[in-house]
Amino acid sequence: MILPRAATLLITILVIPDTALGHGSIEGVGDFYSGMLHPLLVPAHVLTLVGLGLLLGQQGLSHSQVAFPTFVLMLAIGLILAGFQIAPPPIPALLIIPALTGVLVAAAPEVKVSISVIMAAGAGLVLGLDSTPETLATRARIMTLLGTGIGAGAGLVYMTGLGEFLKKYWQGIPARVLGSWIAASSLLVLALASVGKM
Repeated sequence: MILPRAATLLITILVIPDTALGHGSIEGVGDFYSGMLHPLLVPAHVLTLVGLGLLLGQQGLSHSQVAFPTFVLMLAIGLILAGFQIAPPPIPALLIIPALTGVLVAAAPEVKVSISVIMAAGAGLVLGLDSTPETLATRARIMTLLGTGIGAGAGLVYMTGLGEFLKKYWQGIPARVLGSWIAASSLLVLALASVGKM
């Protein structure tokens, strides 16, 4: 019963095109909630959050306690810079962090806390810089960026919990498989981007 409904929903989404907006507000949701959903609607952001969350969950609480505040701080700096319309980073910069975290999750080595902190700092800064809203109104821009910060922070918390959960089952193989998919997806787009510049 669920499968036919899911198939119907997927087909409906695919055949009803709509205007594509890069970083604009989602129609009818409002600026704040549009900002909250933004990290979940940009594939590079999703890969970054899932990869970093799986890495932190895999490495344990000691890594999360240091890396999460670093992520939030760098995300705030990136969002402030985005609020001043600083140019977003190029696509390769967005995908380096998920490629690295995906490889680390797939290999599952014991990494130093400093590695987790560096990954969290890079992820936060890149996500913030790439979240420049299209709106020119100051209040709308602030609300969108505030929502983006809360959405990205909550997303990282959930993904870290998922990494911690998956670590306990089947010797962490599901997390490692997800990590390999994240690395493969990121590296594939990076390769295509580099070929496009040649």
